Amino acid sequence: MQESNCNVRLPSETCILCGKSLKDIGGKRIVSQHSKGIALSNKHMGGGNPDHPYQSVKLHEDKDLFVVVWGDKQLWTDLVIKRARDEFLRDRQPWYCQVCANYVCNICHAPINYPMGSDILYDDGRCSHIGIFGFNPGCSNPTCKKYKIWKLNSPVIPSQPSEPTNNMNDLKVEAEQGSADAQFHLAVAYMLGQDGKQDLVEAVKWFRKAADQGHSLAQYNLGNAYEFGEGVEQDSAEAVKWFTRSAEMGCVQSQYSLAVAYDKGRGIRQDDSEAIRWWQKAADQGDEEAQCRLGSAYATGKGVVKNNQTAYQWLLLAGKRGSENALSLLVSFEPSLSYAEQIAARDWVQEWKAISLPTHSST
Repeated sequence: MQESNCNVRLPSETCILCGKSLKDIGGKRIVSQHSKGIALSNKHMGGGNPDHPYQSVKLHEDKDLFVVVWGDKQLWTDLVIKRARDEFLRDRQPWYCQVCANYVCNICHAPINYPMGSDILYDDGRCSHIGIFGFNPGCSNPTCKKYKIWKLNSPVIPSQPSEPTNNMNDLKVEAEQGSADAQFHLAVAYMLGQDGKQDLVEAVKWFRKAADQGHSLAQYNLGNAYEFGEGVEQDSAEAVKWFTRSAEMGCVQSQYSLAVAYDKGRGIRQDDSEAIRWWQKAADQGDEEAQCRLGSAYATGKGVVKNNQTAYQWLLLAGKRGSENALSLLVSFEPSLSYAEQIAARDWVQEWKAISLPTHSST
């Protein structure tokens, strides 16, 4: 089980960064992520990653207890750190909102349902860690199309730690009898703490059992566990092994992750052509970020023959499907195309349809 970065301490009334209440903003309270966070420590911490360095201030002059923040210095100003210290002195846990963490829907900008890779703070002061997880996090706004996708395809994420349920007991029985689907959903329950206790090691155990039976979403989640060191020792090569098995079965999340691994040379030899191959497969299934990466590759000629027309088509499609990265690239890229080329690309986007593939085995 992964330890979170806060003890039982009631949350402060407002976001430490923007000053708004959770009632006004929605979403979940966050206390730490890899790139930023806030905690109390009995050690002074400084330096670290230059992109998000550690800063420390003493909580009490006569005690070795420090308020530690990490992240962009423009974010953690002296005023924000002072506010955080004041909240700790009131025995309150400072937190920041999903909007400040940029965990919002790329269509309507409401908080997403699932701030992956975050320690979140509940009303009663307890914290739990939300791992990297193989589902579209969806949008919390019921009028947004991503909310509908979430409701159709993803499990329920509790707003508070939940107690054991009969459904959990039924899942355990089915999982122990060998059902890959039950093993997968039991792993999800352990990852989310739906049995009253989050246990990432137990989650990995059940993801592995389902993955060994060919459940591609379980394979993807097992790959993520190895990639981010959640419930197991970090091992990028092992992550690539599971991403590959899952990607070959058509899991779009694994296809994207495998493309990233080849692009970065993380856990496997760097290979631009293999990155393109897997981004193409994910893009064909409708993943907007894969479409954006594919468009960018055609724009620069990385791993493919440079082709502005094809680049524009994929970027335009990705932008229409919600990729903010693609929209920002289009602003600078669009003027380089003729009017006829732009019209042809728009016609292509209108006619494009995603390839539908099964994402996991059924048992």
